[in-house]
Amino acid sequence: MLVDKINLESGEEVLAMSRRHKFLILLECFSLLLVAVLPPILYIFVVRSNEVFLFDINVYFPLMVYLYCVWLLGIWIALFVAWTDYYLDILVITNHRLIMTNQTGFWRRSISSFRLERLQEVNIEIDGLLSTLLDFGTLRAETAGHGDEDIHMNNLPDPKGLKALIMDAAEARTQKD
Repeated sequence: MLVDKINLESGEEVLAMSRRHKFLILLECFSLLLVAVLPPILYIFVVRSNEVFLFDINVYFPLMVYLYCVWLLGIWIALFVAWTDYYLDILVITNHRLIMTNQTGFWRRSISSFRLERLQEVNIEIDGLLSTLLDFGTLRAETAGHGDEDIHMNNLPDPKGLKALIMDAAEARTQKD
């Protein structure tokens, strides 16, 4: 699994892992499925319309099947990209650090982490009715240092619970020192 590749320090334990909300990947897959069935539905409506065309539509049927297969291949690639982005974007909360892995393309991944002692504040944003009903939102964790180490992840499930967990872990970490 992806979390097994994170080098944990001695005494460090994973408290929680979180990916984007599952509803969003399902919505993206469903929309790609709709786009996949659109050409055959359009073809059926065109054939049944009894319109007179400048060319015989049945003569070009093999070409249309070929183009539809290319269309499906493009949709399959888009589905693969969406799943890869979903699976490889992960937020890991340990008792020592906060780690975010963000896959921004096939060959580009950014990994941000900072120690909980440097945590300045944690903010969450839940925008809209759907986000409120399904309980997902944006989590921003800011450090006391430079702004380039801040962690920002969109569409996380249960952002309030994650914020509470991060704050509790940070408080426990600072009380140990």
